[in-house]
Amino acid sequence: MQDSTVIIVDDDVAVRDSLQALLDVAGYATECYASGIAFLKACTGSNNACVLLDVHMPKVGGLEILKRLRAVRSSSPVIMITGNGDMEMAVQAMRSGAVGFLQKPFQEDELLESVEHALSIAGDPHDRIAVSKAAQWKLERLTQREREVMELLVTGKLNGEIAHKLSCSLRTAEIYRARIMEKVGADNLPQLVRVAFLAGVQTTEK
Repeated sequence: MQDSTVIIVDDDVAVRDSLQALLDVAGYATECYASGIAFLKACTGSNNACVLLDVHMPKVGGLEILKRLRAVRSSSPVIMITGNGDMEMAVQAMRSGAVGFLQKPFQEDELLESVEHALSIAGDPHDRIAVSKAAQWKLERLTQREREVMELLVTGKLNGEIAHKLSCSLRTAEIYRARIMEKVGADNLPQLVRVAFLAGVQTTEK
């Protein structure tokens, strides 16, 4: 998106440099910070800037930085990035206001798509409504049983746990999971979590 800035917050200089090079080529202005605290001190809260925020950083981690951003009502869309994330972490990030969650290593097109998506829904309320409706439509394609499985998946339940809870075989749980991912158009669980939260799914299962 023209005239948009992507802010990279990561303590790994190699990651910062590689992301900056990719985004520069894609036409985005970039800013880099080696810590969440340094970023917060310079933060303007503009909704025309997307933040790529690493989860695991020394002293103050990305999830805490995200909470502090929301506490000061920053409207900057935030995409969390991590090398060893799990579903519980993805759910926590979404509940705290992240618009995306990427696990390293991710593909270049996946990153650019996530940035474009974040900037589009942050810049125009009509776009946010359209994205939410599109996510709801995807979930409407699920059967009632698939919906139950999906809600368990996005709370971090493993296939075996889902099979036990729903009194079905492990193979059946695996088939449900594959069908859900195909219908929703998700390549991985963080993407499924994003669709669920965009659609307004409320998850309380632990």
